[in-house]
Amino acid sequence: MSWNIFTPQDFQTSHWAGGITTQLAIGPQGAHYADRDFLWRISSAQVALDHSVFTHLPDYHRFLTVLEGELELQIGSGPKLPLPPLSICQFDGGVPVESWGRCKDLNLMLRKGACTPGCADPYSWKTVRASMGAVFRTQPVQGTEEEILALCRTQGIPLAVTALSPRARDIRQEAICQYAVVIGSEGQGVSKLFLEQGDAEWIIPTPPG
Repeated sequence: MSWNIFTPQDFQTSHWAGGITTQLAIGPQGAHYADRDFLWRISSAQVALDHSVFTHLPDYHRFLTVLEGELELQIGSGPKLPLPPLSICQFDGGVPVESWGRCKDLNLMLRKGACTPGCADPYSWKTVRASMGAVFRTQPVQGTEEEILALCRTQGIPLAVTALSPRARDIRQEAICQYAVVIGSEGQGVSKLFLEQGDAEWIIPTPPG
């Protein structure tokens, strides 16, 4: 295992509507908070307003603790509650969050489905929206990559993976119902094993702009 030692010279400070944020570390190397291409980020914010609204970050799960001062939080439609110093509050970055009080805090952001074991929650609001409710008509199952590949081979089901490659074909032109389709996360894409074992590569077109 290798270790990286960060000093104050490595930190990045930026201003936001409610105060100043100091980025202590971000990964992977070369990732940028503004581009939302990071897997994890540790930062400390100096909240200078009596009332502030948290940035909308639907692709991330957040952990927050107060280091100095006092803070009250309202997460979604829940009640406004105080966050005692050094106690940890975690919440979905896609849920509206408001805060009251001036403090210095510590934040940890983790990309959903990439920094935690397994994949995304099949019943999270984002999954339900993307599947247009199909998760309520289909029974989700869990398995390792090897188990899924073995099942596809045993049942004679071809495997298609999404990939940004020259040979990838438009998914709209394919018979999706005849395949097991693997769609990777925004941060990491499809795993190397699925890319190597896939029978077809497809691309999901994105409208310009």
